[in-house]
Amino acid sequence: MNLCDPFGDLREWSRVLDQLKQIRDSGTLNQNQCGLARLVRYPFNPRLRQAGLQAIVKLDTPADAVLLAAARILADVSADIHLRLLAGAAVSHVLAAECAATGEASRAEAAEAIGGALATPQHPALHSAAHRWRDVLRRAEARRITLQEGDRYHAHERHDTHDRYDHPGRQTTVNRGRDGQARSTVAEPLRQGAPV
Repeated sequence: MNLCDPFGDLREWSRVLDQLKQIRDSGTLNQNQCGLARLVRYPFNPRLRQAGLQAIVKLDTPADAVLLAAARILADVSADIHLRLLAGAAVSHVLAAECAATGEASRAEAAEAIGGALATPQHPALHSAAHRWRDVLRRAEARRITLQEGDRYHAHERHDTHDRYDHPGRQTTVNRGRDGQARSTVAEPLRQGAPV
């Protein structure tokens, strides 16, 4: 039995659904993402696909396999509308997750699936949901950019240097940034006997 995909024969759908419930209840969904992706891709049983898509939304650290499986259902115009709605919710969840273990190519394909749902005539429920998903993605992207800018600011602060100039009776410190430009100057009177 594959630890990442413990489901075995998917034709035994009742057993598979029970097994998925046990995995979800035990809190080990993250360790079984290969199996979830296989459930979502399995074309012969809509109940398995629905259960897989619903489980993706519960993942803490979603990976590429589940994101791509859900994105492909969302992009499939011949798929059942209910499945596409579940797939869109799963895609939106994964793309908005800050701790997702997904690559840029997978994220781009998934975002394109949401964009496709907005760009072409769709069922009204899907079109409305796609607007919500897009808004979630925009907020997540804005948050990600803010965090990246904060990281760059703090990295810049860590690389600041301090130049000290000693003058009779006072000490001057010039803080220089990475680019060598002076950021601030502090002049302090020296105390008698203070180290220079």
